[in-house]
Amino acid sequence: SILVRLRVESDLLVAEVVDDGRGFDVEAVEASYGSRGSLGMLNLKERAVLIGGTVNVESVQGQGTRVTLLVPVSEEEE
Repeated sequence: SILVRLRVESDLLVAEVVDDGRGFDVEAVEASYGSRGSLGMLNLKERAVLIGGTVNVESVQGQGTRVTLLVPVSEEEE
């Protein structure tokens, strides 16, 4: 199953995706981008930086994954 949460905390938009899937070794995936066809986490992190945000990926094999996006927000000036 998967849970998606969106919320605002202070001046941050927090987007969280949590699943109870198989999980994976984050460091091993990040280290193998040179030989892989998939660049999912790398693309996610690069796109977050483009909008001034950050992404944190936590995963434990056999226990699932949590991806958290933090993006600064500010009130629009009229």
